[in-house]
Amino acid sequence: MLRFRLSAFAHGVTDNQMQEVLANQWGMTKWFEIHDSDDGDSQDMVVGFDADGALIEIGITYVADDEIAFHADKATSYWIERYNKR
Repeated sequence: MLRFRLSAFAHGVTDNQMQEVLANQWGMTKWFEIHDSDDGDSQDMVVGFDADGALIEIGITYVADDEIAFHADKATSYWIERYNKR
């Protein structure tokens, strides 16, 4: 089940935008493994397009059967570069 921490909304990305990216609706969504959370849970940074064509980055933590979005923003230059290389 997808859940959202309040921190996921800090940069103005909506839950609909995040769901569009995660569903891979508007272009190729790419998943990048990142460091584990402080609690030892695995995490990914997901980078993909929303319906308006904005490239969005979403940080996801996996806890039990849940996917928890902890970060979302328009993709930074770092994630744009990684996205374009893959």
